[in-house]
Amino acid sequence: MLCLAAFIVSATVAHHVFEGMPHLEDEHAYYFQAQVFARGEIAAPAPPSKDSFFIPFVIVRDGLWFGKYTPGFSLVLALGVLAGAPWLVNAFASALALLGVFLLGRDLFDADTGLLAAALGAVSPAFVILSGTMLPHPVTIAALVFFAWGFLRARRTDPRHPGACPRARPPSDEHRRFSDAKHSRVGKASRLASVFLSRDGCGEGMILAGTGHPASLRSVFGHVTPACFWPGFSGAMLGLSVLCRPWTAFAVAVPFIGIALIDLVRAFRGRIGCGALRPPNGRGMLRPYLALGMACLAVCALLPIYNFIVTGSPFTNTYTLWWPYDTVGFKPQSVGAGAHTILLGVVNVWMDLLAFQTAFTGWPAPLGIPLAVLPLIFGLLLAPRRRADWLLLLPLLALIAAHLAYWARAGDFFGGRYYSEAMPFLWLLSARGLLKFSCGRWRILTVRAALPVFLAWGLLFQILPRFTAGRGLYGVSRETIADSGAAGLHNALVFISIHAWKDLANFSWLNSPFLDTDVIFARDLGADQNGQIIEAFPGRNVFYYTPGGSPAPADD
Repeated sequence: MLCLAAFIVSATVAHHVFEGMPHLEDEHAYYFQAQVFARGEIAAPAPPSKDSFFIPFVIVRDGLWFGKYTPGFSLVLALGVLAGAPWLVNAFASALALLGVFLLGRDLFDADTGLLAAALGAVSPAFVILSGTMLPHPVTIAALVFFAWGFLRARRTDPRHPGACPRARPPSDEHRRFSDAKHSRVGKASRLASVFLSRDGCGEGMILAGTGHPASLRSVFGHVTPACFWPGFSGAMLGLSVLCRPWTAFAVAVPFIGIALIDLVRAFRGRIGCGALRPPNGRGMLRPYLALGMACLAVCALLPIYNFIVTGSPFTNTYTLWWPYDTVGFKPQSVGAGAHTILLGVVNVWMDLLAFQTAFTGWPAPLGIPLAVLPLIFGLLLAPRRRADWLLLLPLLALIAAHLAYWARAGDFFGGRYYSEAMPFLWLLSARGLLKFSCGRWRILTVRAALPVFLAWGLLFQILPRFTAGRGLYGVSRETIADSGAAGLHNALVFISIHAWKDLANFSWLNSPFLDTDVIFARDLGADQNGQIIEAFPGRNVFYYTPGGSPAPADD
C-alpha cells in the first residue's frame, strides 16, 4: 500500500505539477535521447541546422544528433515513451525504490525498521519532487537500493544452499534483553538479520518479522534461487546505476567495494566461516563477488559501445563534447571556464548540503539546526549499536567526497539532488534512531507527538511550496503552448523568435528527434537561415511566432 500510495503521489506530481513535460535542460536532453531509443535507433540524423533546432546538452557531431548524457536513464525513459506516458517512469521507479528500502531494512535489521524507513522516504520533499521529474535520480536511487539489497544477500550465500545464510543463530543475550523490555520499541529494532561486517562474516541469521524465531534466508528465497542469482542481480543493478549516473554510482559503490575487499582478505586468511561451512581458501567468498563484478561489467559494457557508435571511440567522455571542462577534478583559476579548486568545492558542497539537510525529510530547522539530524545521531549512538549503523553513513560521505571534486552545484529547488542517492541509507539510519529512542513510555509519547508535527511541517513548508514553484518551472508550461494556438496547426513549420531558452523550450520538446512530426518548431534566425530550413521541409505551411502572440502565416 505504501508503494502504491507513493506511485499515486509521484504520478500526481508529474502530471499536475510538472505537467508531464521536461523543464530543466537536463530533462530535455534525456527526453530527446529517450525518443531516439524508442524508435530503435542509437542517434538521430543531424538536423539541417543545429542552431535552428538548438537543445541544451544535445550534440550535433559527424552527422549524428544525440544527448551528452550516459544512456542508462534514457533507455529506461524510452519504455515510458513507447507506452505513451514517459512522465510515469519515475513514479514507478519511486515506488520500486521504497520497496527496495523496505527489503533492505527488513533484511539488514527487521521489518519495522524497513517499513518506517520507507515511510520516511514516502514523505521526503526531495524524493517526492524528484519522482515527478524526468531526471535520472529516482531510477538511480532504485537501482542502488536494490544493488545494496542484492549485495547483502549475495554476501550470505551458502555454497550448499544458494541464497541462504551459512548458519542461522538464535538471538544473542543482548537481543533478548531488549526484546523483553516492557514498552520498548528497541526490541523490534534489535532483531537484526545481520550486519555488513559481522565478526564471522556470515551474519547472524534472519529473524522472521513478528515471530521472533530465527530462520535462514534459505527458508524465504533459498529454494528458488540459483547460486549466482543474488550476485548477478546486485551487479546488474549497480551496472544500471552506472549507466544512469556514473560518478554517483561509483561513489556509492566505494563502501561496498571496501566491504568486499575486507571479506576476501579475511576469507583467504581463514578468518571467515561458520564451522564446517568455512569457505576453503576463500573460494566461498570469491565466487559471489566475481559473479557480481561480471554482471556489473556486462551491463556497463553498454556505455563504451554507445560511445563508440556516437563518437567513434569507446573512451570518449560525451559530457566534454558540450563543455570541454565538464570533468571531475581540480583545475586552477587560470583555465577560465570550469576552473575548480578545493575551496570552491567546499563552498559548493556546503551550500548543497544546506538544501539537502531539510529536504531529505522535510523536518524543521530551528535556529538553523535541522531536527532531521537527531534520528541519525540516535541511530549511531543509542544501544544496541551495530557496525551497520555507521556503514549507512558511508554513501553520503562518499558522495560528499565525490562532489567535492566536481565543479557544478546541485541547486536548491530539488534539495541538493546530487546527494539524493544517499537518502535511502539515511532513512534507514533515521528509522533505526527513532526505534532506538522509543524506549520508555515518555519517549514513545514524544515520538508519537512530534512525528505528526514534523510531517505537517514538511508538507506545509517544504512540499507544497515546491508544488507551487514547480508548476511552470523556469517559464516552461503547457499553458504557454495552449495560449500560442500551435495545437491547431497541421503540416506546419513554425519559426519562433526567442529571447531566452525558455521561449524555445516550451515547444522544442514537441519535435521528434527525426523531425517528422506534423508540426515542427524551429528557432527564427533570419531570412537566410530560415530559407534553408524551409527548403529542407518542402510542402509545409510556414508560420512565425513571437512568445505572447499567435503563429502568423509567412504570407502575412
